[in-house]
Amino acid sequence: MSETIHNPITGASLTFLELNEELVRFHATGIQGDRGPVPHVHPFQEERFLVTRGSVAFVMGKQEVVCGPGEGVAVPAGVAHTFHNAGDGDFGMFGEYRPGLPKQSYRFHDVYYALARAGMTNAKGMPSIWQMAVEMPLVSDHVRVASPAWPIQRPVLALLRPLARIMGYRPLESASVETIAATPAVPDAS
Repeated sequence: MSETIHNPITGASLTFLELNEELVRFHATGIQGDRGPVPHVHPFQEERFLVTRGSVAFVMGKQEVVCGPGEGVAVPAGVAHTFHNAGDGDFGMFGEYRPGLPKQSYRFHDVYYALARAGMTNAKGMPSIWQMAVEMPLVSDHVRVASPAWPIQRPVLALLRPLARIMGYRPLESASVETIAATPAVPDAS
């Protein structure tokens, strides 16, 4: 398997290399100035990174680790983290989730990047709280934003979900994702 998706808001690209119950493996690239994702948690998955090009800063809680080519980090399940480009050029890195949770792991990235390509995110690439409310039940075993804590997020999103549906928000279906993400995949340049 090798499918690349691109986020025009952040400049990031992600190529899925392996998707199964044991492991989701990918290669990610980012451009100079890439601020990376918001702090988030994978509640049931360990995430590992190995930098292949450039310099990437990984932030786990209050600890920041800057890695260059051949260096990497492991983020235990349940630890809040993010990463960003720490160099003057582009970066590349391999990443993996264990266990794979392939449907949720794939869906999250596919939908997140499709929303950005469709202009349905803010300037930082984040979807609206309304879209998050309808998507979260489908991906919450894979990822959750780090703050507020899940015991607060979960009931708030549950309360917002019916309002979001009344406003016309729906989880993106596979066909919707393909339609809304009509921009071509970007080949991996590494």
